[in-house]
Amino acid sequence: MRQLIVLLVAFALVGCAALVVGPYSGSLSQRDVEQLQKLAAINPNVHFKKILYVHAVRPDHVYVEAADSVLGSLIRCTFTARKRAGTWIIDELSINNYDEVMVTE
Repeated sequence: MRQLIVLLVAFALVGCAALVVGPYSGSLSQRDVEQLQKLAAINPNVHFKKILYVHAVRPDHVYVEAADSVLGSLIRCTFTARKRAGTWIIDELSINNYDEVMVTE
């Protein structure tokens, strides 16, 4: 039981930060992830603000998956962003929001 509690606490602490994956994951800093999170938070076209995954497809290009909370397992929004002159910019045409989820049995 004690091990389960420790595992849940560890998961909760790790779950607060976006998971950076992909072939160029080592090229992104914590500052990059924070900048992406801030961009998502202030962009009115991004409906779900909590970034869960950042896929580093190139050192200056990422694919981002966001949800309404770290506890939800459904990806509710995706977008791409590029880093230009040290600043991340969201590609507005890449934003996809999945506001309605249909569950079938």
